[in-house]
Amino acid sequence: MKIKLLSSLLIGIVAITACKKSGQNPDPGNTGTTGEMDTYICGNLFLTPSVPQATYWKNGLQTTLNNDFSDVCCMTSQAKDVYILGEDHNGECYWKNGIRFQVENKKTSYIPFAIAVQGNDVYTAGHFSDTAAYCKNGITTKLSSPGYSVATGIAVSGSDVYVCGDYAASPGFYHVPCYWKNGVLTLLNKDIPKNATAIAIVVNGGDIHVIVNAALTDQSNQQLDHIFYWKNGVVTPIDKDVSSSATGLCVSGNDVYISGGENIAPFKAGYWKNGTFVSFPDMRYSLAIAVHGNDVYIAGAYLSGGVSYAGYWKNGTITKLNQTLSSYALGITLVPR
Repeated sequence: MKIKLLSSLLIGIVAITACKKSGQNPDPGNTGTTGEMDTYICGNLFLTPSVPQATYWKNGLQTTLNNDFSDVCCMTSQAKDVYILGEDHNGECYWKNGIRFQVENKKTSYIPFAIAVQGNDVYTAGHFSDTAAYCKNGITTKLSSPGYSVATGIAVSGSDVYVCGDYAASPGFYHVPCYWKNGVLTLLNKDIPKNATAIAIVVNGGDIHVIVNAALTDQSNQQLDHIFYWKNGVVTPIDKDVSSSATGLCVSGNDVYISGGENIAPFKAGYWKNGTFVSFPDMRYSLAIAVHGNDVYIAGAYLSGGVSYAGYWKNGTITKLNQTLSSYALGITLVPR
């Protein structure tokens, strides 16, 4: 269940490299310069510490997707249609405008972590027990790799399908970040440390953008997480001095936005714009990002009385989405009115 991965993610903001949960897929509806937008957020309410409930909010108005055990991990949109990826007691699924659809035509062990839509086609990326895969309109395709692999993000440009993730020679070995274009594997191990995962991919104007979380060990044998931004083969370290993890990626024009936060006290959360970190004191977790013109939206959670509650921030101003149940906002998309 993906909810187990969420628990790992939320230990300090962190463990993205280990948990493969993120896979946030920035979509075309997230970027633009004109027109009024509706803000959609997806997330999970916790009826008990181990029982989540799949939920979304439109402009702050809450709607429950399923009354039973269910959870969501991310979302995307196309025109006015909103797609939310998750699962319930009947298996892996997505909701289109609140209506549930099975991810696969024939149920297997495939677990998806990311979603993208182009035209009438719905794509997800994830893995079987040990192999990265993607699913298009209910049909799942395994992706070749030298060993154990996982897919965490997906982007579609024209007829090309890009999937990012990592592979290892076998379980327990170092993870190498990578992406597949139409099934052809490209390793991202040049200038990026081993034991890393590509968590998000965006294709924009012929440019391929990938965000990588890497787990490093310092001289005292303490693990430090660091972010690397890969564009067309050029690698840029994002956080040279502070242990940090990324959760999402958005590209708007020439600007690159990365959601995430610092993993050491005081655990700052926010986003990086072109490598410069912007944090907000009332934000505990920064879990997804969207951009529209000059406006930057972050979905995540804030703390109150030691409990995390779902919220989103527009240009640093918080909108509290739930103040009664422990909850997290995990995805965000902007839809034209």
